[in-house]
Amino acid sequence: MNLENHADEEFEKIISSHAQTNLLKKEIKKIETSIACMQNQRHELLNSRTSLTTKSIGVANVLFNVWVMSNGVHKGVDFKNPAKAKIAEDLTKLEVKLAAEKRALEDCKQKLDKLLNIAKAEYSSSITSKSDDKIIATPSDTKKQETKMTSKKRIYVNPKYQKELTEGGLVSQTPTRPTESLDFNPADCSAPEVFPEPQGKRSADDSSLLKDYSVKIERIDEEIQSIEAFKSTATSDAEVALLEQELEAFILRKESLQRSKRKVEKKVHDQQKVVALGIKTICIDGSNLCNQTTPPKYVGLVLLKAIVPELITRYEVVIVFDSNALPKLKETRQSLQKHFAGCTVVVSERGCEADPLLINTANGDPYTFILSNDGFADYRNDPAVKENRVIRFEAFAKNIHIQRLNLSARYEVN
Repeated sequence: MNLENHADEEFEKIISSHAQTNLLKKEIKKIETSIACMQNQRHELLNSRTSLTTKSIGVANVLFNVWVMSNGVHKGVDFKNPAKAKIAEDLTKLEVKLAAEKRALEDCKQKLDKLLNIAKAEYSSSITSKSDDKIIATPSDTKKQETKMTSKKRIYVNPKYQKELTEGGLVSQTPTRPTESLDFNPADCSAPEVFPEPQGKRSADDSSLLKDYSVKIERIDEEIQSIEAFKSTATSDAEVALLEQELEAFILRKESLQRSKRKVEKKVHDQQKVVALGIKTICIDGSNLCNQTTPPKYVGLVLLKAIVPELITRYEVVIVFDSNALPKLKETRQSLQKHFAGCTVVVSERGCEADPLLINTANGDPYTFILSNDGFADYRNDPAVKENRVIRFEAFAKNIHIQRLNLSARYEVN
């Protein structure tokens, strides 16, 4: 059967009475008219740009330079023809609209082709079934056949996204087959797009990530509105079921993107809070940072060697050690300073603790914070403790984290 020539009158009658086909044909005609109009506008703009000859531009430049010299302005200023600039701007906008219309036209044509292919398959099947065995089915046979078909009926799942829906637990893996009626075509409903997750700082900064998430969520919202519009005009239960299935897939995808976006927003908010603290100096409790937190374990200088290089890129760093820590570390004041050349290393006097040095240093400057897991219970009335300028850390699984500063570093324990 030749669909293009519509040789069969019965088939032509079916197609002409099908609402979706007629709508698509009208939409194609409308877009083609719009494209033709835009192409005429483009041709007129190109002619206008050509008409701005070099001679006229040269005359304008001469007049403009005379004005420049008379007003004492630098002679190197060049005249830009505003008419030519306006034409260039209009051409750019028109090209964008024209490309969008061409994409829309191609999409409508593809949908129409799919509709006609489904109609062809169904019509051919109906003709074949009529010309086979001319056996009159009894009412009981017909009833049995309808019952059998109903029990095996499955909802159509578009092969383009069947795998995604299956992996997400939305539908079972079922073989796809054409829909049972010309009243509905899965091609009319866009399949959920697979949006790749942004890859953090490897591909973009946080502001770009937020913009990327917003664009993807906006696109999904448009798809959801489109599906809801189709659903309002659905003519069969199978059509409604499929549309609801697609709608659920889009909603789940949108929720996933929203969760990811909220995480980035929280990260940005935390970074802004760090900036708002106005930290200038970090006083590190050196002896305290010789201990891993989970599981509790003495690890020597490995934590400091991991995190200090990260800290000195942002703040002034002072490391204060207890004097009794030196024998355990098998280090001297001079050797400790060599380990941490980018900061100041202080060791308390023999028999004295480092806590008073840390607290007094932070008390004297509101922009100095202490890095330690010590509770400093004996100094709870000091400004450094009362103003919550003691920052804690976590060290486990070969990673040290300072959540309040949004800093992390990896360390190795011998």
